[in-house]
Amino acid sequence: MVGSQIDFQQILLLPIQVDTTEERTHGPLCTASTGRCITDSTIKYSKAAQPWARLGDVGAAIQEHAEKNGYSVVRDLCGHGVGIKFHEEPDVEHFGKRGTGMLIVPGMTFTIEPMINMGSYEVFIDEADGWTVCTDDGLPSAQWESMILITEDGNEILTQ
Repeated sequence: MVGSQIDFQQILLLPIQVDTTEERTHGPLCTASTGRCITDSTIKYSKAAQPWARLGDVGAAIQEHAEKNGYSVVRDLCGHGVGIKFHEEPDVEHFGKRGTGMLIVPGMTFTIEPMINMGSYEVFIDEADGWTVCTDDGLPSAQWESMILITEDGNEILTQ
């Protein structure tokens, strides 16, 4: 998948559910503008997730790109390592400072799954189901997950 062309006109639009009793947005939403930011972010993080770089480089690439385009990155959720168990260390934050965090080495497999918000990065878990993540300010958000394998000379995006 590395090096493949992305057709920016083929952005997936997901449905939105509105809780009219509390007037807040629930569920996945990908608008054309947040979708473009997400697709572009995939390119940015795949360039940052290289052998002998740091996990902070990946988070910084996502955060810098999102904020440059007027969006925020949720701090309360993160990606994770994938190994014998699906959810393993390390935590892969989607914000950060370059040159910090765990050293990325060949053979590592982890997920990158940022939640990009149109407003504030603050979120909460809906108490009704204990699962749904909602933005504090009720503005739209988009989220996706990719699994990435670090190779000797770069990376391979396994799922997207």
